[in-house]
Parts: sequence; C-alpha cells; structure tokens
Amino acid sequence: MTLQLVARKSQWKHYFLLLGLGLLVLAFTVLLVIAVLNEWMVHAEAGGIFEQAEAVPAAPVALVLGAGSGSQYFGFRLDAAAQLYRAGKVKHILVSGEGQAADPQGSETALMRQGLLTRGIPAAAITRDDYGFRTLDSVARARRIFQLKSVIIVSQSFHLPRALYLAQQWNLDAVGFVATDPGDDFYDTYFREWLARVKALLDVLILHTEPRKLGPTTPIDLDAPPSAKH
Repeated sequence: MTLQLVARKSQWKHYFLLLGLGLLVLAFTVLLVIAVLNEWMVHAEAGGIFEQAEAVPAAPVALVLGAGSGSQYFGFRLDAAAQLYRAGKVKHILVSGEGQAADPQGSETALMRQGLLTRGIPAAAITRDDYGFRTLDSVARARRIFQLKSVIIVSQSFHLPRALYLAQQWNLDAVGFVATDPGDDFYDTYFREWLARVKALLDVLILHTEPRKLGPTTPIDLDAPPSAKH
C-alpha cells in the first residue's frame, strides 16, 4: 500500500513537472512571437519616421494623436505640430482624441486646440476630431471622414511605428514626426506599446476592426493661412 502511494505521488510530481515545463515553453513562445512582431513593425516603418522638421516631406495636414491632456506627451505633441506648421511643412493641423467630455471645453481635443492657439497657430488652421478614441480610429477617420490622402502623424517615437502601420492599412499616405519623449513611464512607452503593436496586427489581419464611430464625410478646408504669424 505504501509503495502504491509513493508511486502515485511520484507520478503526480512527474505530471506537474511536465505541466510546468509546458507552461514555460508556451510563455517563452508567446514572448518570442511578441518580440518578433514588434521588431518587424519597428523596422518596417523606420524609414518613414523623422526627427528633424526640415527633413520631413511636406503634407497638407499634420495629424496629432491624443495623449491624455494631463500628460507631458500631450504638450510635446502640440509643440511638434506647431513646429511643423511654422516650418511650412503643413497647412493644417487635425487634432484627434476624446472630445465628448461632460464639459466640452475641457475635453482632450478642446484642450489640444487651445494649446495650439497659445502656440500661435491660427484657429482657421485647426480642426478637431472628437472621435479619435484610439490610434486606429484616428487614422481611419482621417482617411474616411476628413478625406485626407496624405498626412504627417505627430507622436512620440515609440508610438509612430504602430500609427504608420495602421495608416498604411487604411490607405493613408503618412510619415511620422517625432515629438519629445519624456521617457518617464516604462509601462506606457514599452510594455503597453509592445502589446498594442500586436493588437494592431490582429485588428488588421484577423479581426478587421472598424472605427467605433464614423459619420458623414467632412473634408478639411485647406485654405488656411500660410503662416502662424498674425
């Protein structure tokens, strides 16, 4: 009897060992796939990302992606967009984010617009997209709703590969302009973005995800003032 119990315990230990090894192999495989997909996306889009305004190919519109109005990312993206406008690289700026707050004047896109005004950008050269809930929505709506064919996407360097990949899938010709990165949040800039890039691939290749909200087309009037100077 005792020998049987010992044999059974030994058998269960063997099963648990195999299970543990299997889980380790699975976890390693998942991490490897995530790493490979991230590396592919970053390298595939690297040629379309610019750090100097003078080097960026001109486009009619700069698409500024929302970043949360209380974050440093927010202000740095507005700085970068204003830099492009002053350099004559764009005629218009489309700010895309959450614009449906209880207080419309305190919404993300309202604050983005106000931030650009304080940076000397004319009101006529700014358009709000209040339904840019995520990067996919922002680029898809830029193409479908605002009827844009070419843009300069403004965001931090860690975000731009995903934004450019999604833009390409929605037939939006885009390059990226790098905004200053505060570099103070490992979760947002690395771990979260690693997963978000994989999610972007799933959205495009498997899920065929659509924007959360569309609506009637609203082409942007590009007859904006040619300079930020008043």
